[in-house]
Amino acid sequence: MVARRMGLKCVLVLNGDEGSPPRGNFLLNRLVGADLHFVGSREEREPLARELAEDLKKRGERVYSVPLGSSNEIGSFGPAAAMEEVAAAEQRLSLRFDAIVLPSSSGGTQAGLEVGKRLFGMDRIKVIGISPDDSAGEIIANIMKAMEPMLATLGLREKGIAAGITVDDGYVGEAYGVPTEASREACRLWSETEGILLDPVYTAKASAALFARIRSGMFQPSQHVLFWHTGGLVNLFNGLDP
Repeated sequence: MVARRMGLKCVLVLNGDEGSPPRGNFLLNRLVGADLHFVGSREEREPLARELAEDLKKRGERVYSVPLGSSNEIGSFGPAAAMEEVAAAEQRLSLRFDAIVLPSSSGGTQAGLEVGKRLFGMDRIKVIGISPDDSAGEIIANIMKAMEPMLATLGLREKGIAAGITVDDGYVGEAYGVPTEASREACRLWSETEGILLDPVYTAKASAALFARIRSGMFQPSQHVLFWHTGGLVNLFNGLDP
């Protein structure tokens, strides 16, 4: 949608079958007239995206390739800047957050928050990423890949960063995109008590992890914990029962 708003062509490489009934994000992609290409697995996306980009360049097009999840030093400066809003909220509410819990898959949002807390003097906040798919080790590697050039650009030199990054891969369940009983409960509780919708792929599983930490006593009633909602509400209409 942003590409269309800015008058840019948009080429997408998607998992799935072109013949499937359009719904959710697939429907929106069709509505905006994006050039869609389909592959059978997540691992096939990047090679095809590179091939398509090279072909467009040969035709004289100026191409910018967006990585999976927009998770590089450019995309991650968005959530880094958002930490300034967190600092403003703390001042307005007269409190200090102890932790941020968020879904973390390609790692870009968590990388931005980690850089942002350093940039705005909020090192006390523990950022806890909850994986909806990959292992903690894979996600931490992605986070570091985005963080290192960001920190270099800002002149923030720091050793041993990876040791302080937290990712929990214990709430994936059966597979990516497949709800768990805990994630279904999280969806119901947020919607019924706060009127806030979670998506069944990312935020519901992250919220399930948050609730588990609260119930186990890992978070105390005196602590202030911020749940970072990363969006994705269109996934509610992909036929996944929350």
